[in-house]
Amino acid sequence: MESRKNVCEHELRGYVVQLRDAIEQAKLNHVDPKPLLFIHHWPSNCCDAPYLFLWLYSQGYRQMQRRCADVREYGKGFDRHVWMVLDGISIDITADQFPGISEKVIVSRQSEWHDSLRLISEEPWALGGEDWLYQKHLEIETGESFRNCLLRYLLKR
Repeated sequence: MESRKNVCEHELRGYVVQLRDAIEQAKLNHVDPKPLLFIHHWPSNCCDAPYLFLWLYSQGYRQMQRRCADVREYGKGFDRHVWMVLDGISIDITADQFPGISEKVIVSRQSEWHDSLRLISEEPWALGGEDWLYQKHLEIETGESFRNCLLRYLLKR
């Protein structure tokens, strides 16, 4: 699939909301929790789950960046939080696990909350290449969960 040349924040938000809604529907309605890696405790400690990457990649988005920040101050039992950046747009589908964040998804060129965090690293989401990572995820359990469960909820829309 050809990479999208221009990233429209509004269109991107639509895809991200669609994914978050599908995850929530899967969490509520899917009878067999086994293939739903991460989803049973969504959104807590799920920021590094590959579903956002898989979904946006399948929609033609490329050159996604992975940002990681220190969140120990929130006392949630983990010390980092990960979100995606695409063409300067922060994308986060698990920020609402933290106190004071009510938005289920953040898709914004300026996110005060993300900007306030102490950045640990920023790197390409797929260090070995996006095509390689996409195929690799499809071969393992997270890919199975994405294909066999989440896509069902995404395609219902």
